[in-house]
Amino acid sequence: MDVNEYIDAFINEEKEITPSPLLQSRIVAKIHAEHTPRIASFWQSLAVAASLAAITIPGFLLGNSYQHLSKGDNYLVINDKQIENLLILINHVD
Repeated sequence: MDVNEYIDAFINEEKEITPSPLLQSRIVAKIHAEHTPRIASFWQSLAVAASLAAITIPGFLLGNSYQHLSKGDNYLVINDKQIENLLILINHVD
């Protein structure tokens, strides 16, 4: 048998199968069940609000504890050109 004949025979066998009469109603019921809106309970809303507060409050406290540098502090200036020696990469020709 040729490959095309095997394919045609398989397709014809699949066409002869009769589906269950309740298949369509089960599929439609499952689709409607998945799209029903779920109402969040009071405790879920309270848990979300509490977790947001538990994250936000320490963030504000850490942000307020940061010490800014005064104007009299010395700053370190680094010459990146000398350290990385970019001329090697710039002058490299393929």
